[in-house]
Amino acid sequence: DGSIRDVLYWPELSVIEAFHKVRGGNPILFPFCARSFDQGEIYRWKGPDHVVRPMPMHGFARQGRFKTTHLHERGFTAVLQPDAEAKAIYPFAYEFTVAYRFSSLSLTCEFVLSNHDTQPIPWSAGRHFYFTVPWGEGQKRKDYAIRIPASKTYRQDAAGHLQPGPVLQSEERLDQPELIDTLHTALKHNEVVFGPVGA
Repeated sequence: DGSIRDVLYWPELSVIEAFHKVRGGNPILFPFCARSFDQGEIYRWKGPDHVVRPMPMHGFARQGRFKTTHLHERGFTAVLQPDAEAKAIYPFAYEFTVAYRFSSLSLTCEFVLSNHDTQPIPWSAGRHFYFTVPWGEGQKRKDYAIRIPASKTYRQDAAGHLQPGPVLQSEERLDQPELIDTLHTALKHNEVVFGPVGA
């Protein structure tokens, strides 16, 4: 009857084994939020100990297990439970916590990495929201805009090096092709807003 709207897109699954390949929901990207490279070779990374190890696209958390530690009507908190493979490719003593808070028109997601050792831990966590757009009948992606308060943009080249990205406005329509695979940096604040154009 139109009283409920899906905010995050989630397709139907035929087999649970394909869960980590789904393009939907809100995958958690940890310990690294993009493609990892070593000497131009993708899916590799070199740690502070100079050992080169494998690293899946976007890390291993999206296919990992989390344990819920706090649950309430407005959200929850969960802790990553790294398996043996995750410990081998990311050999640090840490606790990675994700907290979600929901309200009627917004979603807040917070990451906390607690270092349980004395050595620094390299990490760059992220989220990969799949928001449902369009919201209404007859609408298209061009009818929606996103505001990202970034001062600089970058893109990775084929060898993983950061190159200057496209010049984008602080507000762009969602059908802007230059938004794809662009890294937004030098943020003026930590809030990204999207919705119908002019809203």
